[in-house]
Amino acid sequence: MNPLLAQALEQADSLIAHALERPCPVKSRISSRGTISNPTPLALRINGTELAAMLKLTGSWFQSVTAENGYLNFGLSQNWYRSAVRCLPAEKELPVFAPVSVSYPAAIHPADWRFLTILKGCTPSPSLAARQDRGNAGWLVRYTLERLKALEPRGTAEEWTEPERKLMRLLAQAPETQSPKRQAAFMLEIAGMVWELTPQTIPQPLNRYCQRVLVTGYQKIQ
Repeated sequence: MNPLLAQALEQADSLIAHALERPCPVKSRISSRGTISNPTPLALRINGTELAAMLKLTGSWFQSVTAENGYLNFGLSQNWYRSAVRCLPAEKELPVFAPVSVSYPAAIHPADWRFLTILKGCTPSPSLAARQDRGNAGWLVRYTLERLKALEPRGTAEEWTEPERKLMRLLAQAPETQSPKRQAAFMLEIAGMVWELTPQTIPQPLNRYCQRVLVTGYQKIQ
């Protein structure tokens, strides 16, 4: 996990604790939408004042907080996005995988074969591994990485769209350790989200971060 995302989670708990004048009863977490939420079981009013309105966001990583369906939802600030993209994983090269040993190895990229083997938990079909389209999860992740390297840079954090910010929040959740299969699934989720964007205009800092996370993922599944 990006250290600034972990820090934002801690800040959310601290803001709630300060407003309540006692420890935060429930830890904040990443919601299914990729936002920071706190499932507080408390009434959202204290002495007639909404809890969300009592949180002092000045100096935090947040620009807003709203109450919805018993949850406090924290909106990350532009400063968080600018800072988070600087917390890149260490520079690494894409690993070289051993040649595949199937009937037509020339048609199959070794990285695709390795990726599919881990993702599916068994030996993949050679016909699947040889596909050069989105039906081949290994090809999709590898092609996403190659395509990102070819894109022209664009924009700053202030110009990012919400889907681009959502991708950044997903990248920031990359765990330090997880099983190879979960790592492959996480990489596939990233690739899928990239292609929900307009890849030709993806911002340079986000592009670089995405590349590094994918390359680091390949290192972990060697």
